[in-house]
This record gives sequence, C-alpha cells and structure tokens, in this order.
Amino acid sequence: MVLAMKSTQATWLTLTAVLVVLLVAVFRLDLMLAGTAVITGVALVYPGRRDGSCYSPYVLRWAAAGALLILMAEVIDLSGLLGGIFYGGVSVGWLLILLTMPVLAMGAGLMIASALVRYTVLEITGRWVIIFSGAFAIAIAAVYLFPLFVEMYLNGFAVFNEDARLLIDRVSDRILMAPVLAAIVSVVPAGFILRHDMHRRKTKELIGGTYDD
Repeated sequence: MVLAMKSTQATWLTLTAVLVVLLVAVFRLDLMLAGTAVITGVALVYPGRRDGSCYSPYVLRWAAAGALLILMAEVIDLSGLLGGIFYGGVSVGWLLILLTMPVLAMGAGLMIASALVRYTVLEITGRWVIIFSGAFAIAIAAVYLFPLFVEMYLNGFAVFNEDARLLIDRVSDRILMAPVLAAIVSVVPAGFILRHDMHRRKTKELIGGTYDD
C-alpha cells in the first residue's frame, strides 16, 4: 500500500498508524511504547517541516510495518488469547509486544540516520545506517529498564539483591531483562533484512531521492 501511494500520502498513512500506537500506549500506560511512538512521529514529519521532503517508500515501510506489528500484538494481548500463558514467569502477551517494539524503533533509527545524512555534513554508509538503527532500538529497550524497575518496585516485586525473596524466585530478573533480550532477538533478523535491501540504495536517497523502489 505504501508503495502504490505518493510519498506525502504514504507519510500521512504511516503517521496515522504511529498515532494509533501512541493512543494505545497511553491507554495502557506504557510509557516506553508511547515514547517510541513520539520519537517515530517527530522523525517522520521532520523532513516535511524542514524542507518539504519525504522519506522514500523503503523507509516508510519500516515505520509502517513496526506500527502495524505492534497494533497486532496489542490486539492479541488485549483479546486474552494469550492470557495466563507465561514463559519463565513472564507473560507471553507482553513478550510479543516487546518483540515488535524494536521494529518500530529501528524504523525511527532509520529515519534519524537518513536525516543526519541529508541535513548534516555526516557521510554514513548503508552498513552504518543499519548499525545505528539496531543500536537505537536496543538503546530504547535498555532505557525501558528504569521505568520498569520503578513500576515493579511500587508493585511489591523483589528488585533489590538484599531481598530474601530473590533466593526463592528470580522472576524479577527475568522481567527486567526481557525488553533488552527481546530487542536483540528482533534486531538481529531485522538487521539482516535491512542489509539485504540497503545494498541497492544510496543513503542520500532515503530522503528526497527517487521513489521508484
């Protein structure tokens, strides 16, 4: 669908999907998902506000795919299809959401890297664009540890090493590590897909380039 539309239309379609993700995140009080959606939205509209340019469909597809995957994961989780199913004490529904978040974050990283190439003096090769995108997604997952730690502490989980309950059940550690581990699991195959596609594109054409891909 993004391929068949003009770049401006595709941008607004992608932005709509990202805004829906933001609304869902606010409804579910998911601060990190909301933050990721905000960063993606800002990066998405920046070229248009800067000089009227648009991202190529290749870039927009990543952001749109990330938003749609997250929405699918949220619907599955809210529907209760995976309710009561846990892996290592961690909700499988939540893990599914964690596995989709890095795709959207990589889309945001791809847009930020594209903007750096166009609007600064930086020269970034396609390989480094991929590395930046993956590192950006993992960095967001790492930041997730801090609000997650606070939330768990307020809900009575054993989060400090001196808590005797940790000797019996280490589920707190598994929950805290879930965002980063899920990000790594998602970023690795996504990085290979990006690498396969990027070799056919010039980084300077990711914004304002030819849109015939």
